[in-house]
Amino acid sequence: MNCVKNVSDDTSTKNAGAAAAIWLGVLASIPEFEKVAFALREPGEISDPFQSALGWHIIRLEKKIPLPSYTEIQASLKRRVSRDERLQIQKHAADEA
Repeated sequence: MNCVKNVSDDTSTKNAGAAAAIWLGVLASIPEFEKVAFALREPGEISDPFQSALGWHIIRLEKKIPLPSYTEIQASLKRRVSRDERLQIQKHAADEA
């Protein structure tokens, strides 16, 4: 990360351009970022420079974090879905029908 601090002019992140872990969909509003990030396969692999709506980026894959099993995250997923406003809209529409 030290080299990131030395060359980044990013003032919007806490780590001077070093990003936290990301997963598919978290950066859906920046599709070119996701495309490049998820094309990297091996830890240490570095992308070519690319531009997004936020500016220029170079991504280095630090590590891959395996997905937990469905059993491990089932309760969390159910909570998240139950709080999602789209579910509430659907329930409201069903009540009116």
